Amino acid sequence: MTKSRLKSLCAAVTAAGLKYSIVDDGIVVDTNYIGSSPPKETWDKISLLDEMCRRRKLSGETRGYYTGYYIREMSDYRNTVLSSK
Repeated sequence: MTKSRLKSLCAAVTAAGLKYSIVDDGIVVDTNYIGSSPPKETWDKISLLDEMCRRRKLSGETRGYYTGYYIREMSDYRNTVLSSK
């Protein structure tokens, strides 16, 4: 991930009031919840993160029963496939 994308994404995540941690090839945003299923607030966070990723052309996915959102740069293969459509 380029520095400008990472800095931009981290700034947007912080501005949205979310916590994140930096991992080897991206970041993981905390979307943890209490209870047996995710409440509406968790789904709102996930939707917000989906939009942030789409705007920056990054790959994002939920992890661990929606308790984290993993964001990384799309692979070259995936970029090639998506740009050819």
